[in-house]
Amino acid sequence: MVILMEKLRIYRFQKNRFYGGVATAFCGECNINCIYCYSQNHRNTGKYLEAEEIGEKLVKLIDKHDLKYARISGGDPLSKYSELEKVLNYVLSRRDVKMIVETNGIEIGRNPEIADSLSQFGEDNLIVRVSVKHFDPEKFHYITGAPEDWCVLTFDGLKVLREKEVPHIISWMEEWFNGGEWAAWFEFLEEKEYCKPAGDYPSADEWFEDQLLIDPESFRKYPSVPVSKKEILNKLREIDIEHGVE
Repeated sequence: MVILMEKLRIYRFQKNRFYGGVATAFCGECNINCIYCYSQNHRNTGKYLEAEEIGEKLVKLIDKHDLKYARISGGDPLSKYSELEKVLNYVLSRRDVKMIVETNGIEIGRNPEIADSLSQFGEDNLIVRVSVKHFDPEKFHYITGAPEDWCVLTFDGLKVLREKEVPHIISWMEEWFNGGEWAAWFEFLEEKEYCKPAGDYPSADEWFEDQLLIDPESFRKYPSVPVSKKEILNKLREIDIEHGVE
């Protein structure tokens, strides 16, 4: 008999310097397995906690450090959205902070009703940070270990977040994109009808601002990462060559 746990599995609570200071709960579950992920050592670890207990611990961190932000990161907390929603409601009903949900967007692409639910919180209370791995299916599969056809789900998620007016930002690992792929990526976003064509804007800065794109992430080497940055770049280059990209 298999017992399905609906509670969120959390492996750490701590204050981080990001966003100017943020109380963070780290989720020990994820739907993909990125080769550079800082939480690899914590995959399927931690305790299954009630939403109220997670909320209480975040509130204590908020009060201790006088913080304006709290986040649920991972792993991917959207794997158990019904519980995540309870955590968001718990914290926001007790403290005047902005909640940040960090995700790869796949579950939103798979279950658009999640965006409907997230839209209830409003821009003053919530922002969703979507980490884009890659738009090329083969590179996406290499980076995440997930099936190639999952690649488009992140962008489906971005589209529905935009349609439901859920405040969100995109982050990406700039190292994993070669110079010629930037234009192709933006074209891909336009084809997915996620954003308006860049040519509709008088400047690139205004296009970025409208799309809620943030600065690319910087690669960090963690002891838990079994693959070096050089190895990753070499493999991505091999895929480029296979695709006929010089």
